[in-house]
Amino acid sequence: MELQEFILTALAAKTVIFVTHQVEFLPAADMILVLKEGRIVQAGQYDELLQAGTDFKALVSAHHEAIESMDIPNHSSEDSDGSNPRDASVVFGKRCDSIGNNIVSLVKEVKEGLSAQDQKAIKEKKKAKRSRKKQLVQEEERERGKVSMKVYLSYMAAAYKGLLIPPIILAQTLFQVLQIASNWWMAWANPQTPGDKPRASSMLLLVVYMALAFGSSCFIFVRAVLVATFGLAAAQKLFLKMLLSVFRAPMSFFDSTPAGRILNRVSVDQSVVDLDIPFRLGGFASTTIQLLGIVGVMTQVTWQILFLVVPMAIACLWMQVTDDLLA
Repeated sequence: MELQEFILTALAAKTVIFVTHQVEFLPAADMILVLKEGRIVQAGQYDELLQAGTDFKALVSAHHEAIESMDIPNHSSEDSDGSNPRDASVVFGKRCDSIGNNIVSLVKEVKEGLSAQDQKAIKEKKKAKRSRKKQLVQEEERERGKVSMKVYLSYMAAAYKGLLIPPIILAQTLFQVLQIASNWWMAWANPQTPGDKPRASSMLLLVVYMALAFGSSCFIFVRAVLVATFGLAAAQKLFLKMLLSVFRAPMSFFDSTPAGRILNRVSVDQSVVDLDIPFRLGGFASTTIQLLGIVGVMTQVTWQILFLVVPMAIACLWMQVTDDLLA
C-alpha cells in the first residue's frame, strides 16, 4: 500500500533509493543493487539478475519457498486423485475424530498416572518456555570483578599498535629524573650550615636550576601530547569499529536491542573512552614512575628503608587480590 501510494505515485518523478529486505518490492525497481558483506556483488534489473543466478536468485527462491510453505496447509485438501472432495473430507473427518479420541484418552491416562508435583513441574516448564518466546529484548549482560590484563593490552594496541607507549614511559621517566636532579642540585649547591661556603655562585645556581626545570617542563609537555594523541587514536578506532558493526548488524539485532542502549554506547561510554581512560592510564604511569623515583632516592640515602617498603608493597598487593576474590 505504501509502495503504491508514496513511491510509485507521489515520488514517481523523483529518484528514490529504497533499501529493503522484502523481495516482493523488487520487480518495481528500475535498478537493483545486491549487497553482500558491505559490498555490491550484483547490479541490474529484476529479470537480468534472475537470469544471472547466484546470490539474488537464491534470495528470491528462498522467499518463494517460504511463501509456498505457508500456503500448503490452506490447499492440502485440493491435492486429491479426482475423487469427490466432500466424500474425502467426510472420511478424513471420521479418521481425525477416531485419532483424536485415542489421543485424548491416552493423555488422560498419562495425567492420572502423574503425581501433582510432576504436573506442577510440567506446567512451570511450559510457562517458562512461553515466557522465553515472548521475551524479544534481551537483558544487558554485565561483568563483575577485576579487568583482565588482556583488555588493557588490546586497548593499548588499538592506537598505532602500541608504538606510543614506550615514548610516553620514556618522557615520564626523563621528567622524573630531571625533577630529582633539580632537587639534588639545590641541596648540593647551597650551604648546609650558616658557616659553610656555597659550592656554586648564585648565577650558576639559577642557570642550572632553570635549565633542569625547563627540560622537565619540555618532557612533561611531550608526555601530555603523546597521551592525548594516543587516547584520540584509540577512541577513534574503537568508535569506527563499533559504528561499522552497528551498520552491518542484522535486523534481529535492532529488534532485540533497544535504541537507548545503542545511544548510550556511542555517547556516554564513548566519552569515557575519549576523556577518562587515556588520562587515567597516563596518571597511573606518572604515579608509578614517581613512586619508583622516590624509593630510589630514599634507598641511596638510607638503604634500610627497603625493609619497610617491600613488606608494605606485598601487603598492598595481597589486600588487592583478596578484595577482588571477595567481590
